[in-house]
Parts: sequence; C-alpha cells; structure tokens
Amino acid sequence: MKLRTLRTVMQLARLKADQSAVSARQAKARFEEAQSFSDQVHAYAQEYDQGYAKVALSGDSVMLLHERAQFNANLHKTAREQQEQVKPLAQKAGAAIAQALEHHARAKAMEGFVQARRQLIAEQADLRDARESEDILQARLIKPR
Repeated sequence: MKLRTLRTVMQLARLKADQSAVSARQAKARFEEAQSFSDQVHAYAQEYDQGYAKVALSGDSVMLLHERAQFNANLHKTAREQQEQVKPLAQKAGAAIAQALEHHARAKAMEGFVQARRQLIAEQADLRDARESEDILQARLIKPR
C-alpha cells in the first residue's frame, strides 16, 4: 500500500477517534446532568420527609397530613423514576467512552504502522542510494585502459 493511502487511512482513523471522543464527552455530560437532577430530587424527597415528620408532630389536620403523605409518595415515586432514567444514560456513556478508547487505540496503532512504513521506505531509499554510490565508485575504479 502506498504511503499516501496509508496517511489518508491514518487521518480517517484520527478523525473517527476525535469524533468518538466528542460523542463520549456529550454522553457523559448528559449522564452527569441527569444524575445531578436525580440527586436533587432525591435530596428534596429526604428533606420533605423530615418536614413531614415535623408537621405530623405539630398536630395538623388529618386532611392536610393525608395530602402531604400523597405528595410525599409522589415525590419518592418521581425520584425512583428519575433514577431509572439515569441508568440507560450511564450505560450509553460507558459504551461511548469504551468506543472512544477503542478508536483512539486504532488511530495510535495506525500512526505506528505509518511511522514504521515511513522508516522502512527511508531505509530502502538509503540502501538504494548506497548501492548506487558503490556501483558508481566501482565503475570508476574498473575503467578499461
């Protein structure tokens, strides 16, 4: 394979690695945002639990306690649902990161291959030049008289 073709393949591998790194960062950001929101909802639910206990001890009406209990149950349900929505985002972020690492490794391997190929071509050219120089020298030394 020609060096120009190898360079093109290497550039494509680098581009794919860069694109997958961007995708991985975006997936991780979406996961972290959803996790943060889930944590906020869960923290609010815990705070509401503490406030609910204080209200219950203060002797509010049964109707108000019932409404607060329903709201509290809905709040905890929402917190669980939000946590369930985070799980697939965590999996997607993990898969995107793994794919980015794989593409990066492939690009590095391709760069190494191209570098080795360049080195081989340079060594072959040096060897060819040395042989030509030796042939020219030999031709001058063996000139017929």
